[in-house]
Amino acid sequence: MSAGKHTEVEPSLKDCLEVVRQMEEAGVRTVSLTGGEALVRRDFFDIVDALIEADILIVTVMSNGLLVNEKTLDEFERRNLRPEFNMSFDGIGCHDWLRGVPGAEKAVRRAFALCKERGFPTGAEYCLHKGNLSALRESVKLLGELGCQTLKVNRLSLEGEALGITDYALTRNEEFQTYLDYIPQFYEDGAPLSLMLSGFFHSDGMEDFDIPFVKNEEGEDCGDYCLCGHARNYMYITPEGTMVPCIPMGSAEGGRRHFPNLRDTKLADALRDSHYMGFINTRLRDYFAHNPGCAACEFRNRCAGGCRGRVASVGGGDDLMARDEDTCAFFRGGWYEKLLKLKEKIK
Repeated sequence: MSAGKHTEVEPSLKDCLEVVRQMEEAGVRTVSLTGGEALVRRDFFDIVDALIEADILIVTVMSNGLLVNEKTLDEFERRNLRPEFNMSFDGIGCHDWLRGVPGAEKAVRRAFALCKERGFPTGAEYCLHKGNLSALRESVKLLGELGCQTLKVNRLSLEGEALGITDYALTRNEEFQTYLDYIPQFYEDGAPLSLMLSGFFHSDGMEDFDIPFVKNEEGEDCGDYCLCGHARNYMYITPEGTMVPCIPMGSAEGGRRHFPNLRDTKLADALRDSHYMGFINTRLRDYFAHNPGCAACEFRNRCAGGCRGRVASVGGGDDLMARDEDTCAFFRGGWYEKLLKLKEKIK
């Protein structure tokens, strides 16, 4: 999500309440609130109250942490709500530089500590680049101490404002090697939180870890499997009202143009019959028909085409059925075997 020049029209309260009404009509049960920075809206709790009235549970508020304060938590407690506050944290001593705001790290650390004190769950996102590689280990330990329960790490994506700092970007091999080197340290430190390292590694504790890049076993008959399981359970509504299967698809203009807009199509109607439904019902056999090279690959079922959101953000969204180069490189570049060997050592 880019916070550069303000180019999008801010949705009005009327717009937001109309989306809430449509979600209620469509049977939506849970929602996460994000932006930009959702908490800067003066009518934020008017939207919260509308969601409560519609019996839609707020599970997550994504924030930079600057307005996660006593007053905000009091307002949620008064409504008997305790959503997770998911806040960006880009490394000890590195956070202010990427955010461009002096004191941002101090503020977000205060927000994590306050949530821990008040009993609100927290999660974090870490944008990995050349400037904060060395801070990863100590930052994970600090977040665990601050009560953060989940952390997702992904490398800097060259889009939006990141195009101005391309010399800080990591290659996928540099990212994968960083993860491979760090994983033993994560266990040495007692697995302080639930950790997701891109599609490379996921662990909820000391017992074992999953490899998210691995979708299926090679012996399975996967033709009828949905191409993206995540898209079957979640949708994202952009500020201008476009419903897309995930945030990366909403960040690319080429991704947004494929999908319906709630200003033109009711959500309930779009969930019955639209390109959106056609996309999330796409099967793996359809992907292989579009990508015969993948169909012939020895890793075809494990890879299963990779991540559609990553394809949209990297490729601009023109071909949402294109091959995900990160997942392809993970398997064909030998990283899968390296990670399996590491898994045996850790056991």
